[in-house]
Amino acid sequence: MMTSRAFLMLSSVAMNLVNAISLPPTSWQNITSPDLLLPSNPTNLTTPTPPPGFSISIKFNETHPLKPAAVYINAIELMYKLAQYSWDVPIIDQLEYSDRRYDVLILSSPEQGPSPVKQPSQLQNCHVIIALYEVLLTMAARAIFCELFVDLLVNEKQVGNMNIFQWGGFDGDGHADDILTLTTSNSTEYISVLNGESGEIVDPDNNNFKISYAFYGQHINSQEIFTATLDGLATAAEFNRESKCDVIYATSVLKTCAFSITKNIGLQASQLSYAQVTAALRLLTVGVMLERKMFGEMEFALEFGGIQVGEGNVLRVSSASNATEGIAEAR
Repeated sequence: MMTSRAFLMLSSVAMNLVNAISLPPTSWQNITSPDLLLPSNPTNLTTPTPPPGFSISIKFNETHPLKPAAVYINAIELMYKLAQYSWDVPIIDQLEYSDRRYDVLILSSPEQGPSPVKQPSQLQNCHVIIALYEVLLTMAARAIFCELFVDLLVNEKQVGNMNIFQWGGFDGDGHADDILTLTTSNSTEYISVLNGESGEIVDPDNNNFKISYAFYGQHINSQEIFTATLDGLATAAEFNRESKCDVIYATSVLKTCAFSITKNIGLQASQLSYAQVTAALRLLTVGVMLERKMFGEMEFALEFGGIQVGEGNVLRVSSASNATEGIAEAR
């Protein structure tokens, strides 16, 4: 859970609650090799530049594998929730997140020194967002989905940590179990060409926000959809959620998938906000593609209060060099 003290001067967060857990210290001993102790991943996509001096180191516990889909789903949901808060707000207590349908728990805590001489927290929201993003990119690039422990550092001094591990509070059902069998390999998943599938989804947190979508064209590997979504969420998180967004692009870890969202420039144009951008990324990925197990190219329109405020595409591209070109052609 994210407790009432998790963000300074914020009283609550709409997260699924789980009981606090203490990890046995022996869980992480003698399980890593030097090449798995990593600095911050250099494969930045379109995300903001990390704060000066920020880096991470990761220790993998490959003896405890995790389901990739469960890791991605929980990371996307947590990233979305963190993106609703200020970029540099201090984290003063332990953050915990798990969707009870999927058996993965993500924790992040500030490093404040031994009690009773605790120091003010130096851990900020941006550190957790970038660390979560870099960890997921590393897992995807190395195809290592297992329990892990991460040190969050500023100028080589630890300011916090992050754990991703299997949680015993799993409340899976048949639908969730089916989703967790989803492969994230580069093989074709379910449908290779998508045409004619369309629909609408309304934001359960704001009934005024609706997305109309239509699939077309080619299938896209689900891992590429998930990592592009994380890229977009991390990019949007740097901005105030109510600030105007003219355009945002996001690309996947292998650069074969791109998201493009732009404001509506029609006569009835309204302001497209970063809050609406993050909601769209989450709803399209988790609420539409994941629920329907259809991952592929689509076009969509964003409406607020019955007025179109934005539009966009999800595209399959063949290489990093033509990702921007593909987005431009779609527009």
